Amino acid sequence: MSFLLVGASFREISLEELELLDAQSHEIRGALFSSESTKFGITGCVVVSTCSRFEVYVETDNSESSMQYIAKTIEKISGLRADRLKIRKGSDVVHHLFRVASGLESMIVGEVEVAGQVKRAFLYSQQHKQTCSSIEALFQRSAKVTKKIVNETELGKAGRSFITGGLDILKVRHFAIQGRRALVIGTGAYARVVISALKRENVDGIFVYSYSGRAEEFSSAHGATPVEKNELAYALQKVDFVISCSGTHRNTITTKDVQNLGKELFLLLTSLLREILNVLLRLCHTS
Repeated sequence: MSFLLVGASFREISLEELELLDAQSHEIRGALFSSESTKFGITGCVVVSTCSRFEVYVETDNSESSMQYIAKTIEKISGLRADRLKIRKGSDVVHHLFRVASGLESMIVGEVEVAGQVKRAFLYSQQHKQTCSSIEALFQRSAKVTKKIVNETELGKAGRSFITGGLDILKVRHFAIQGRRALVIGTGAYARVVISALKRENVDGIFVYSYSGRAEEFSSAHGATPVEKNELAYALQKVDFVISCSGTHRNTITTKDVQNLGKELFLLLTSLLREILNVLLRLCHTS
């Protein structure tokens, strides 16, 4: 038996492609855990799907067969070519997971949310009986390593993310956000991170708008208030600031929309910031 990792991060593919993989993660996970998977040597599996990575961790007794099966499944469902996926094996999988969970592989080194994302991915697989003893030991050990880093190193103390940095700037330059109202645009992986950050800041009201129409389902799962398509203008009147974390290239809010408000409205464009950093990291990686 050995560990195998098949996936991609912001280093290999675009953020838009990662958003697509995250949106289809349930379908991919379901296919990987079908009766077919045992034929390809998979004995346990955890899928880590976030705004910056989509990675399938498995224990297998046939690495080559499992690798091809996972890659082809992802390609069939998402359309992402199998040859664009990163493959890791054996001890390299262990080393990589420890780095991911501790924030060393994040866009912003020391990112605080990733440990929780890895933990939730593991618990999901465990609850749905998709793990095995070795995979469980791997992720449990990863959690201990991450906790040690957070408690004993400067990296843990400096844990940051795009949204916490953006909110800090808003608080310093403009106003305290405790008790304020916010509109979140988007329902992808990073929108979940944004919602959590806003709740930690004790934001009084969190509204969610989605061009794709998924706001109601997302809001129900995350304790927010959905905004229908015909209610966007009304919602903009009620909130103090807007956080855009949607991967769509459509103009959800236009200059005219803001001008018609008759008040000052602050916009945090997290997707744009992530995309800029993604390009810069790629340039550094290839130079």
